[in-house]
Amino acid sequence: MSRLICCLALLLVGCPAAGVRGSTTVKTAKAADVASCDMLGIVEERSETAYEIDDHRESVIKSATAKAKALGATHVVWIQVEADKIYGLAKGEAYRCDAN
Repeated sequence: MSRLICCLALLLVGCPAAGVRGSTTVKTAKAADVASCDMLGIVEERSETAYEIDDHRESVIKSATAKAKALGATHVVWIQVEADKIYGLAKGEAYRCDAN
């Protein structure tokens, strides 16, 4: 019984930490803004369709930002963003900054 209570207590303690990380807003930044931050990796999203849509740019930026958020990033520095009605690309560096 005490093992069960201990396991439940650990689960409850761990849940808020995961929620805080997931709720962080990822901000667009310039390289100088993240000079003292930890780089987590490169995030990239591509979109290509055989038909025209209004805004691949918004779609690929949103998807790449979600990938950065999943890594625990607080900021993204965009390296390359290209889009037209058929193709879109967003590539950036994801950073974690302790002081937003």
